[in-house]
Amino acid sequence: MYKEKYGPWAVILGGSEGVGAELARALAHDGVNLLLVARRTEPLEALKQSIVDQTPVEVRELALDITVPEAADQVAAAVTDVEVGMLICNAGSGVALGAFIAQDVEAHLRLVQLNITSQIRLIHHFGRLMADRQRGAIMLVGSGSGEVGTGYVAVYSASKAFQRNLAEALWFELAPQGVDVSVMMLGVTKTPQLGRKGYPVDDPNAPGADPRNVALACLDAIGDGPVVHLNETVDIVEELKSKSRKDVIRVLSERAGKVLGNDMK
Repeated sequence: MYKEKYGPWAVILGGSEGVGAELARALAHDGVNLLLVARRTEPLEALKQSIVDQTPVEVRELALDITVPEAADQVAAAVTDVEVGMLICNAGSGVALGAFIAQDVEAHLRLVQLNITSQIRLIHHFGRLMADRQRGAIMLVGSGSGEVGTGYVAVYSASKAFQRNLAEALWFELAPQGVDVSVMMLGVTKTPQLGRKGYPVDDPNAPGADPRNVALACLDAIGDGPVVHLNETVDIVEELKSKSRKDVIRVLSERAGKVLGNDMK
């Protein structure tokens, strides 16, 4: 379905584990070839091997830190010879999480590079090619923290709000060129990265969604943009209608603090 609608290749940033890995597996089973981009080589190689063992698709890997200035050019160079029909910006971040002033300012700026600057460059590059071909899809993986400013993840939250606004504008601009644009507003998802932060991802009673279920929901809704709310982010939207913004900020910030081990109480 995705291959026929959008094209034969997908680029997935943050494609080595968690939601990114599940997106890769699902697209591969649909016959979509993949360029997987992530920082660490080992999980990239393991995922690539798993996919090529189970499907006939071609998988390329690129171990790359998306926060370096030349990252977008390196991603583009890795697929100059193929038609990329889908760009999925799913790169996560474990930097600059915690109280804003307690973090190094350079960590905040790396997060801006990851979630804003590099993504602008990549969306601009691949968006032009998709518009010229009159088909394609751009998916930004957002967060419920982008609905309101959220304590303990201040810059992350702000960058996700930026992603949302960008997706809304590009959804309008690129729709006439046959390009679907959407941002998926995710809630707590039990990814390995969250586990490395100390969250009990293996506890079935702990709040949080399964990455595979989230990935499948994202793909099912890719044409339903510009903004798709999943899991508890649906509740956040409803709370914003019925409660003051201050109250919603407090609730989300306290929740983020607990997830990160920075309980305010």
